[in-house]
Amino acid sequence: MKRLISLFAAILFLAPLFAYSSGKLPFQKPSPPLHVEILQAAEEEGAKNNEIIFLSVSVISYIDAEEMSLIISLHGKVTLISGELNWKGPVKKGEVKNFQLSLKAPGKNPGKVSASAFIALSEGTRLSASDSISFNVNRKKAPSPSPLKKDRKGREIQEERL
Repeated sequence: MKRLISLFAAILFLAPLFAYSSGKLPFQKPSPPLHVEILQAAEEEGAKNNEIIFLSVSVISYIDAEEMSLIISLHGKVTLISGELNWKGPVKKGEVKNFQLSLKAPGKNPGKVSASAFIALSEGTRLSASDSISFNVNRKKAPSPSPLKKDRKGREIQEERL
């Protein structure tokens, strides 16, 4: 009886390992049918004070669709220099659509760019994905350490405020 229980326990333990080694996971999380990503290109020498920003917007569809829409929104004092803010068209499964943007963000003003892609399905449902990127965001500086003080014997003491 102990051998039977040991054999059963070994099978329960080893079965998932064989499934993983075959490349098939027993419980795979489904991937989204649509993916949007915004990437900021490296700053060029001519772009002083972060005024000109180059972005790449990529959309990947994991399904065939007769029509996909992409809407890119500019927030803050960001203005478009070149590129398209709206696009509509067919897309095939696995196809990647890339869009290049040149933007102007005056001075150190904070700005944000968001992109949303939509696919309307025949059942009346709509798939969507989005991404956004912020720049020139004012971040709080780390507090500077207090100046060193000395105790009665002349040793330096550093005080920190919490």
